[in-house]
Amino acid sequence: MRQSFEGAAVRTASESTWHTRSPSTMFPVPDFDLTLGVVELDTPEHAQNHYAVLVTRWTGCQGRTVVQHNFGGSGKDLTDEITHVNDTNGMLTSVVMESAFGDSPSPNQRALTVASRYVIDVRISDSSWHTGDPIGADKAVAVARMVAERINSTA
Repeated sequence: MRQSFEGAAVRTASESTWHTRSPSTMFPVPDFDLTLGVVELDTPEHAQNHYAVLVTRWTGCQGRTVVQHNFGGSGKDLTDEITHVNDTNGMLTSVVMESAFGDSPSPNQRALTVASRYVIDVRISDSSWHTGDPIGADKAVAVARMVAERINSTA
């Protein structure tokens, strides 16, 4: 998240991660990992302007593949293919097909939106996803909308 906001007028930032699995439920279905970032910029105008910058960056990545060699010192590769980039009604979405260590790729949903002077960035992965299951950013969009509505209701 830090690289996405380099040069922006950031006042504060927070990032949290949640998992549906627990020590007592190791393989829940669905099995989500959710990362939520909320970045406060100095004005709503700067938040909107930075959103526009991120739209340009994300759309420029559509169809690109990023490979991290020797991921985590493992000697293996981590491959991300950026797909399904879309900007509709102030919601920027994408799906990153991630493949680690030669496994079949699985989707990471991304959604980004603005509420007042805050930029909300959501990433959701579902390790219970199987090849042939639908691919989309619907769950990440739902979380981003929920957070934006909460911010707007208290602003």
